[in-house]
Amino acid sequence: MEEIEDRANPLVDSSEDRDRYRVRSSVGFLDPGESLIARLTADSHVVRLVGTTHHNLASQLESLLRQSQSEREKMWIGPDPEVCFEFTYQAHSQEKIVPKPQLLHVSHRSFAGSQWSFFRNLAPTAEPNFENTVSWKEDHEIWNDAFPSIVLTIAGGIGTGICHFISKHGFYEGGASNPYRVAPAVLHWVLTGIPSTIAIQSMHDYYEASNSALVAKYELDLRELSAANPPLTEEALSAITQHLRRSHEEEVGKWDEKLEALRIMAREVQLGAVLV
Repeated sequence: MEEIEDRANPLVDSSEDRDRYRVRSSVGFLDPGESLIARLTADSHVVRLVGTTHHNLASQLESLLRQSQSEREKMWIGPDPEVCFEFTYQAHSQEKIVPKPQLLHVSHRSFAGSQWSFFRNLAPTAEPNFENTVSWKEDHEIWNDAFPSIVLTIAGGIGTGICHFISKHGFYEGGASNPYRVAPAVLHWVLTGIPSTIAIQSMHDYYEASNSALVAKYELDLRELSAANPPLTEEALSAITQHLRRSHEEEVGKWDEKLEALRIMAREVQLGAVLV
């Protein structure tokens, strides 16, 4: 477990870990110090509260990705452009919902390098670890037309990446501000069009954490500028600082807009009390 959690930490420089860098990620699968067991336990609890299963969420997500591929093939537009189409979530037998067709958007990106599952067995003498030998060089973005500010980044594709993690391990990635984390309640919300207090709270916490991370990075950049060796001229320091400040203010403004949109959304579905 310690080895897996170590692999899950963000990788700053691939040359620092030449033996394992392919099973690691620059953004990390977990935050430093975050417990994998605690993350799995918390997300499994949420899935039970929602009333579904890991397998059903994974299969519905894969169904959406397959449908997006089919739509692109029918339109002869290649593998990457965004497509928009009706999708109907197939509820698990224990769910007490009747989902209606949702207008969902799916975009796709391909990459040159491959990301391996961090669960992969790297021991040279080990038996082939077929279940976790998956790798991928793609991701997707999905959002519901009714809630356009909630955009989920899906690592990998059908049978790989997050679909594999959810189906085989009940893992949705961790990290407070990890853009590749797919909170289970939020995934359920996007696919069904049915919001819940826990889904809205999950997005609120993510936005807050992302905003805090942005502020911390800005402050670190300023400290590094002040400590530059050789020192920057006063004119250069002022110009770079102003540029950083403008960029920071623009990014913070975007997160503030997302938070306000979430609050409006919460009020519209009478869930505003969750965002106090």
